[in-house]
Amino acid sequence: MLGWAVIRPRGWPEAVAAVPAAVILIAAGAIPADDAGAEARRLGPVIGFLIAILVLAHLCDDDGLFRACGAWLARSSGGRPRRLLALVFVAAAVTTAVLSLPHGTPSVGTIVLADDDPGFRQVVKSMLSGIADQVIEAEDGIQALAAIRANHVDLVLADLGMPRMDGSTLLDQLPPTMPVIILTGRDVPAPARASSLLQKDQLTRERLAFAIRRVSEVTP
Repeated sequence: MLGWAVIRPRGWPEAVAAVPAAVILIAAGAIPADDAGAEARRLGPVIGFLIAILVLAHLCDDDGLFRACGAWLARSSGGRPRRLLALVFVAAAVTTAVLSLPHGTPSVGTIVLADDDPGFRQVVKSMLSGIADQVIEAEDGIQALAAIRANHVDLVLADLGMPRMDGSTLLDQLPPTMPVIILTGRDVPAPARASSLLQKDQLTRERLAFAIRRVSEVTP
């Protein structure tokens, strides 16, 4: 493959050689078909993303966007190589940062929402529409624990101040692998056991979705 990439016969892409080679290896039994299928499913989203980037880059090139950006960088550098290098570095860093931003709406199976305020629970539940498949409401930590033991729960959203069992006690009772996002009106740091903390008076659907996405990324 490396030789093909260097020589590029007739300008053909590496896939012209890589795809038949992969098929031959699978057919010969060198690579189990199940393993190949699992790897293809795992890398499918990444490959699709890269294809989309390549297509977008080709369209931008056709419209002269890259040439225009290059000309702007050259003018901005004022003929100074170091400044040109710095501008290119900044442009590349900004582009990488933008592409690395979380995108899309996260998807979670079952969420337990523990808060003693029914009105606030309804507000959060409406925010979770399209994010969670199921939202189980709980008035306090005791009801939340009962719901977790009776269902397969993927995430817990809990207030700190609740009757009978507050959020801090609930955190101590939860399985260590259970992700928890604290929703509170108190000006306090996030408990060590919590995956994230959001202030109620600053809560929006976008912020909640972002927190859920971040928690989902680090949860095995």
